[in-house]
Amino acid sequence: MTNIHNLTNSFATMQLDQGRGKNLTGNSLTKEAAQEFSAYVVSHLLKEASPPINNHMLNENSTTQEIFEGLLTNEYAKVAAKQDSLGITKIVESSLLQVQEQSLGE
Repeated sequence: MTNIHNLTNSFATMQLDQGRGKNLTGNSLTKEAAQEFSAYVVSHLLKEASPPINNHMLNENSTTQEIFEGLLTNEYAKVAAKQDSLGITKIVESSLLQVQEQSLGE
């Protein structure tokens, strides 16, 4: 659990640094960071859990097919994170808000 907490804390810091130039409020920045992290997690889950896409679409084991599968998986993950289909985004967002509150309180 500590590793996940450290990972979300590092990710939150990185997203805050990137978001400073985007003029985002704290809440929208936190939500965006949670969605990006959730998409990252879901993407890895999908890559590990799903079989290769139909080999008839492209040549078997081609680089093009690998790229296509990777891009498709990433898009599925972004949609799942945006809709919070698995509930990961909400959990990550609340964790990020807790980390922010703790850092402000110290």
